Amino acid sequence: MRRGRFLPALAGLVVGGCLAAGCSVPDDDRELVLATPLDPRTPEDQSEGIYHQLLDSALAEWQENNPGWDVRLVHLSGNADHQRAQFAAIAQSEGEVYDVVSLDTQWVAEFAEKEWITPISGISADGGQFEPDNFLDEWIEAVTYQEEVWAAPFLADVGLLYYRADLVDHADLENAFSEDDAAGALLDLADDAAGGGIDGYAGQFANYEGLTVNVLELDWASGRVDDEALFPTSGGSCQPENVNLGTEVVGIEHLRRHMATGTIPSDAVHDDELTSLRRFNDGEVAFLRHWPYAEHVLDQSGAGETGQDEEVPGLEFAGWLPEERQDEASFGMSPWPGGGALGGQSLAVASESRAPEEARELVELLVDSERQRLLQEAGFAPTLEEAYGAPGTENLKAALDRARPRPCTPYYPRVSQVLSDAVHGGLDSTTPYSPDGDELRERLDDALAGR
Repeated sequence: MRRGRFLPALAGLVVGGCLAAGCSVPDDDRELVLATPLDPRTPEDQSEGIYHQLLDSALAEWQENNPGWDVRLVHLSGNADHQRAQFAAIAQSEGEVYDVVSLDTQWVAEFAEKEWITPISGISADGGQFEPDNFLDEWIEAVTYQEEVWAAPFLADVGLLYYRADLVDHADLENAFSEDDAAGALLDLADDAAGGGIDGYAGQFANYEGLTVNVLELDWASGRVDDEALFPTSGGSCQPENVNLGTEVVGIEHLRRHMATGTIPSDAVHDDELTSLRRFNDGEVAFLRHWPYAEHVLDQSGAGETGQDEEVPGLEFAGWLPEERQDEASFGMSPWPGGGALGGQSLAVASESRAPEEARELVELLVDSERQRLLQEAGFAPTLEEAYGAPGTENLKAALDRARPRPCTPYYPRVSQVLSDAVHGGLDSTTPYSPDGDELRERLDDALAGR
């Protein structure tokens, strides 16, 4: 198998041999490059975001502890598909060199299979040892491929439900969750909550990996036994042979029906994380499927972070599943019924890094307890188990404990593309073609086999 290159081939051979022999990196090469996605909360100006500031602080600390070294931060697209494409292009090019890459956790299996990254447990560093037992079990399993840990979990993510606590009664939401088909009952409740210029439900329905996640979550919450789900949960670490295709695709039918009835606004077929969050924050919909960081953005009453109109007052946070209906415009949160999709960012060392030991030390600094605490204060979900012992973290921890993995396969990009193309074709009137169930199953089977 040809290994992807993060630097020119000749330089890779020379530097790789030097490191293997134990000699030092030349002074003029003493630069580490950390590639990370854009902070989705401040897409227009990364310097203003707390995520960027936290990284800058950590990199400055690492440089202070490693005199003579520089660290350069490279921002990539915040869109999951575009981000993966950028990483993949660099991995196979003879141009830019990345030493540490912050990957969507879902891409780890592919990058490991193609040898674009190296096992995180395979590099020793003077600064300490990477300890998988310190992290949330589900996130370590997600970065364990063929029995090796390939990345250090950095940020956790899980699909959550946000809703207008001034428009939706707690009892009605609880009743919807208790239905066998909780997804269908939830969308029906969203339809009931619509009116007066407010639509029912928003999510990530543009044709990209976010749509795949939305379909999977609706499918998981549709009340069927696990082996009927679109991708039954196999459990344990990532093993491609454990990924199977279920018997039905109910999540697609839910989306089609509620798009047709208007519960989901017709122009939502173009929504990603940012635009769907704006839609909810601007009072356009009663329900929103999103990630944990949305709480922080919404709780800032907009403050310009979602790019909303300044005349829109924003929403107050009423809590997780508030029992009383609120008088003022506000939002509540809930775990996703049936379990939300496991997501997040994980830090990996590029296979062709010219300084793998230093890159490993940087990873260890970025996932230490202090950095995780700061991320938590900024509204992100940390990956260290110890971060969830404080009061106020129990609701998010409960949602994380119920997280369900997307199909763990090195061919996931193709699987996601096949599914999102098929679903979007049935939602967007400008691309009316959508394969029937049998044809979609055949295409997904081929994608899972790498065909």
